[in-house]
Amino acid sequence: SVAFYPVTGIVLWGSEQAAVKAAVDVMPDNNDWSGHGPENDDGAMRLDLDDLGGEVCLIDWGKGGKVHSHRSQPTEIVVEETVAIDTSLVDTGMGTRRQHKVKHFRAVRTSTVDTITPAERRHTLCTIASQGVPQRAWLMGDRISVTICQESLSKLTHFRNRLIKLTNNPLVLPIPRVYADPVGKDISDIPKVLQLIQDDWASGESFNRITAFCLGKEVIKRLTKKQENVLKGTHHNAVDILITGCEVSLWLGEQFAADLSQVFPNLNIKCVSANKLLGLLGQDFPIPQSGHQFHESSWNLNGCICLIISHSGGTFAPLAVSNLLQAVTKNIFVVASEWDTQIGKQLRQMRSGENLWEIKSFIFSTFVGIRPAEPCTVSVAATHQLLTQILLYLMQKIQLEKLDSASGGDYLPDDCRQLDHLNNANITAIEEIVGYKKDGTVAATDTSRDLRATGARWGQHVLEGVHSWVLSFIYIFATVISGYPLCLGIAKAAGLNPDLNNGSHVLLFLDSVLYMFCAQWTCLLLRVVQQRPLRHRMTARPIVIGDIPWVAQCLEAYVSKLFACAYSASSVNVWSANPADHLVHRHTHRVVRGGLVACGRPDGRLIALTSAENAVCLSVNQASSIQSLGSTCESITIGHNPYKLPLTKHAIFLNGSRKMFLSEYALVRNDEEAMRAPKARKGKHWDMLSGLSSGALMGEYSNMKKVSKEENLPLVQGRQTRSRAGSHLAKVSEMEEGVAASPVVAVAASRQAVSGVGLYDAESELVIEALGLSQLSNRKGELN
Repeated sequence: SVAFYPVTGIVLWGSEQAAVKAAVDVMPDNNDWSGHGPENDDGAMRLDLDDLGGEVCLIDWGKGGKVHSHRSQPTEIVVEETVAIDTSLVDTGMGTRRQHKVKHFRAVRTSTVDTITPAERRHTLCTIASQGVPQRAWLMGDRISVTICQESLSKLTHFRNRLIKLTNNPLVLPIPRVYADPVGKDISDIPKVLQLIQDDWASGESFNRITAFCLGKEVIKRLTKKQENVLKGTHHNAVDILITGCEVSLWLGEQFAADLSQVFPNLNIKCVSANKLLGLLGQDFPIPQSGHQFHESSWNLNGCICLIISHSGGTFAPLAVSNLLQAVTKNIFVVASEWDTQIGKQLRQMRSGENLWEIKSFIFSTFVGIRPAEPCTVSVAATHQLLTQILLYLMQKIQLEKLDSASGGDYLPDDCRQLDHLNNANITAIEEIVGYKKDGTVAATDTSRDLRATGARWGQHVLEGVHSWVLSFIYIFATVISGYPLCLGIAKAAGLNPDLNNGSHVLLFLDSVLYMFCAQWTCLLLRVVQQRPLRHRMTARPIVIGDIPWVAQCLEAYVSKLFACAYSASSVNVWSANPADHLVHRHTHRVVRGGLVACGRPDGRLIALTSAENAVCLSVNQASSIQSLGSTCESITIGHNPYKLPLTKHAIFLNGSRKMFLSEYALVRNDEEAMRAPKARKGKHWDMLSGLSSGALMGEYSNMKKVSKEENLPLVQGRQTRSRAGSHLAKVSEMEEGVAASPVVAVAASRQAVSGVGLYDAESELVIEALGLSQLSNRKGELN
């Protein structure tokens, strides 16, 4: 790309579109390139060269301007005329059209002038409408000339239409300011960016919603054909939705593909790396994808819906795939950080010349913009948020179109509402985690302080080698320069004469041992002062991250990039694994004293996640039980279930925004502090529940006789089993949607719903009482 700044007289070239925006805020006659002034260059334009077909841009400048300037020798033959060329085209049969030969050309009109900014006449253009013939344009007040020659047939005709305004353009985001801590700045921006995405989506009139409409329309077409058996007889492995990307974008796409497959099992949804697609389908000599069930004839991509995920919108492989797949499908969408990206440019060109009255949009934006920090934080969170909005939109749209059976989805409208509620409440949870409000203000919470304190403790583990080296340096310099080694110095201070005394040799031997093991004993001294375990290994710390695949992989990339430029003495080894799958097999044999393990725990109080939490806890306990010299790894767990595993060093509990379970309500209903703010999870009864596992929580609910004696609850008969509690929770979730603002109406609705549940009478009364509480109904139902 080439950018022109008429006011400052700057011309920038860069391989990335974003790079040439560096001079947007540069003032005339101002050498400070870091200035951010309100008076920017409002005539700045950018020209994107054809990176697919090939294009050369030659810029001439010098004395004399347009009239008296001397052309460079290669462009002397270029005539400043509008030339029409009669070109014969032949179809090669490969889906492309190539130039056959030029029959003739003639001058049509001379001195054709296009004015971009008539008020100041900064850009005067003189173009040649042709293919394969150089084009000349005068820009920046006729101070420079731009000569362009394209190698292949161009999709763009008029030069003026190719220029993109860089200032006062809502679709072109500016370059962010430079911060001393770019990673910290990105983390603090997460709540603000996520709220911006939700507000943009809720408006219903944004470009993201228009793009979602176009995506949903293509999915509906695909499902309608399946329902009408139109696709019957086609390739047995025809792909409906293809998701691709690289690195963190790919891992997010894999989770999105898994969610789509679970919601719409009848759709054939595939996710594959853009590098694999390019290596197999974009080469004259394909690269075999060893170890993967992907080859030339495995997938039929004709007419499929392709979603490319790329934060920058210019990563080589996704960009090449956006061009490659145009030969088989026109339904290509991209999720990027802004509208103005290279992939977005390719997709806009793909639809040029079609029906202008049909709404077409193929770009989703996370509004993150350029983020100089290499470790991905806000870009990952924003992309996941946007993909969640797309998932919710498709779930609701397919239900409205009555295509549930065609998609194979068995979810209910209540499921969509529950997911939408959790999605909206997610902003509050994120604010508690990062310690920043969505307006950017600092708001430290117990959760954020606990996370940072744990990080500081692990930082002491990692940096103890550096600190030990510094202490050794100070000790050696102090004792050698002063001439008083520790043991010998103590002897001299005690009045002993070391000259002829045989004991001096013993003292010198002890000082030699101290020098020899200086790093070890200074490290132990640090651990004593900082109150850290003494028997940990004195070496680089390994870090193992355990969570679901996309979270574990993104965190591994994040941590390893944070330490990419670290010295060997302060570096770490980072691994990741899925604790419900292969963490035990891949990493428990690597457990050493002082190894660091961080594992995410699902909330097992949800019946659907109880087995998953049990598997995670089993993996963590097995890793933490491997001991040497009475010491083991230092493991922590992070999750919503307020129960600490006995073998872990620490557990961080995240405050959730979900509604109360019936079992929780039954145990805390008499606690006024707990009922004033149910979501806060505060009060003596919540403190009691914080030490219970998910199984113990269900056990407390099923043993209500004991609770009724201690807390005087009405439920005193029967013993509720775990399976009955599961159906109980599901029925209460359905009843909740009928809760009105009036407790009387709520009680009446709940009585009608409870009558067919088959619960004990006392349990039915408990449900009715919970749904009838004014503080719950006014909050649109705190009970789940």
